Amino acid sequence: MDPELVKQRTAFLKRAKANPGIERKKRPRQDEADDELDRLDKLDKKAKSERVSQMFDYKSTSGTSQYKFSILSKIVRYMKDRHLQGDTHSLNIQEILEETGQTDAGPKIRHWLANEALPNNPKIETEPGQFFKFRPKYQAKDRKSLRRLLEKYDQESLGGILEVDIKESVPNAEKHLKNLNDQIIYVRRPQDKQRVIFYNDKTFEFKVDESLQKLWRSIPLEGTDEKKIDEYLEKQGIHAMTTMGEATINRNHQLSTYIRHVLAPRQNFVKNRYFHTTSYCAEIVPFKLADIGEGIREVTITEWHVKEGDTVAQFDALCDVQSDKATTQISSRYDGIVRKLYCGIDDVVLVGNPLVDIEVEDEESSQSQIDFDDQVISKSSQEPAEVSSVEQFTSGGKILATPAVRRLAVENSLELSEIAGTGKQGRVLKEDVLRYLNNFTAKPKEVASPTPAVPKSVETMKPSTFVPSTPAAPLTADKKEPIKGMKKAMVKSMTNALKIPHFGYKDELELSRLIETRNELKSLASKYDVKLSFMPFFIKAASLALLEYPQMNASVDEKCENILYYSNHNISLALDSPQGLIVPNIKNVQNLSLLQVAVELNRLISLGGEGKLGQDDLSGGTFTLSNIGTIGGTYAFPILMPDQVVIGALGKLRKIPVFDENENVKVGNVMNVSWSADHRVVDGASIARFSNVWKNYLENPESMLLNMK
Repeated sequence: MDPELVKQRTAFLKRAKANPGIERKKRPRQDEADDELDRLDKLDKKAKSERVSQMFDYKSTSGTSQYKFSILSKIVRYMKDRHLQGDTHSLNIQEILEETGQTDAGPKIRHWLANEALPNNPKIETEPGQFFKFRPKYQAKDRKSLRRLLEKYDQESLGGILEVDIKESVPNAEKHLKNLNDQIIYVRRPQDKQRVIFYNDKTFEFKVDESLQKLWRSIPLEGTDEKKIDEYLEKQGIHAMTTMGEATINRNHQLSTYIRHVLAPRQNFVKNRYFHTTSYCAEIVPFKLADIGEGIREVTITEWHVKEGDTVAQFDALCDVQSDKATTQISSRYDGIVRKLYCGIDDVVLVGNPLVDIEVEDEESSQSQIDFDDQVISKSSQEPAEVSSVEQFTSGGKILATPAVRRLAVENSLELSEIAGTGKQGRVLKEDVLRYLNNFTAKPKEVASPTPAVPKSVETMKPSTFVPSTPAAPLTADKKEPIKGMKKAMVKSMTNALKIPHFGYKDELELSRLIETRNELKSLASKYDVKLSFMPFFIKAASLALLEYPQMNASVDEKCENILYYSNHNISLALDSPQGLIVPNIKNVQNLSLLQVAVELNRLISLGGEGKLGQDDLSGGTFTLSNIGTIGGTYAFPILMPDQVVIGALGKLRKIPVFDENENVKVGNVMNVSWSADHRVVDGASIARFSNVWKNYLENPESMLLNMK
């Protein structure tokens, strides 16, 4: 067996054992490994080298699930923010996912997080019972403890501490560092330009033993004043900083204790204040676009968060990408310096192609980064995560909230049942409690929701006056542009949808009583800073009707041989956005109150206008409504969404003369609805009955309120 090969293998196994990743490829059995090495002996030198590279170089493995990495990066960032805010109690997986708004993560993801990703993450501390909290690199809580920490490092000759590590470990670090003033010194590390903080020992005296003059390789220095360094070197007769070989010292000469300490082995620039001539060795690691799931093979760069020369850490945002399904943020897996950007804004990148080059300190540091599955995620894992039905209340009847939120409520003598939760499925968040407290000290004001880029829902009984939008500048020449992003997704989905035989059904609704009910509830909703339009009523009425006609909340397989009835009412909303048609959905509407539906609707509209809707918001819809009437039009012919069997288009609200029960003419507030259904599985009578139930709930809103859970 080739001794060099055995040496490489032993070194790799030793390094891998010392730097465990979050997920590691299973080690082969010893006999299999020996057989592989025996086969290598029979290969020529070139083939052997290539095979060894494939066996032992982790960078040769294929891309992995960016979806899993994005979930983990959000959790790590959130846990760090909690720590810096002074919230140090531990959380379990359910509480972490609730507070980070990722409750749609399936059971496989939850198991992976609880048993592999978080326990093996160096920035997360695991406590008994699968509870987790952030693990700071340094234990310091205030200015005094930070000063003592830096002083300890100086006294024990441990050198300085990276500023970024202090800011990750110490709450209000910038304030404390500013207050320390001249008690600390900032030094820039030459290899990556990061700032290192040293304790400024004013009793320090610069001395060099005579026996070491002109022979030393490095000496301790105070500060980085290059002019003073040059002056000192000139006085000592040193005119060039070159390697002179090992220093020969007279062993009979009694060295001072200080010089003996200087000659002790050192690790790197961060741990010691040394002026040296050792060349810095770094490694350039190409960061490739991994498979982000959902069968996506290419994305478009929409925004860069870094530029060449920037320093990044694990989980820092690199860029935002737009696929044909959602906008995703790509996070770094390495600590280092960005050396090259491979593409610009609006460039298309294929999965597996490099995004950036990151310079890491050495090979070991690059291998110690988070390492996910060695293979591209399997077909089963590319499917959307199963959306679990999370009830608004637990089985014990308690409102969903984390221990931190419950403690905050108890400290302020508040009942969680009185607070409107704005989290998914009505979870009460910390911000909800603080907002509720503020309402006691100030008169509640109606706070407008974020201005969406999509058309607003119908606001008043008055017919809207048509205001033409600002026309685009006229083209002076023919223009050609590629179809990509959301437009490309629309091309694909609409082409497939038109292969389905559509059945149309139209009706009209008289909504005068709904207008009165909404006006009464609008002022109550404003006390919770929630904008209440008509759309939440339409959505909730649809969910109540789906309880009676579950065949409308279904899908059929490609060959139309089986029908899948969905238990969750994930109602999609067709919205007009700057990126084109987007169809996010509100999850589990059957478990939400009217107010909770309004909160979720406002969130989707706001994110849609900013182009920041995530994959969770855009996938998993089971039934669709399109409020085309806010733009104009009375009737429409809506096209079915993939994997759904019914869609409804809502026309504009109009004032027209109608007859009352006594055949007297009165002013009516009428809205038309246009339904389309998959005529292979939904017949005309069924869609008519479903529409009548939905219509009755809206024309008689009292019955809808009575039937809500």
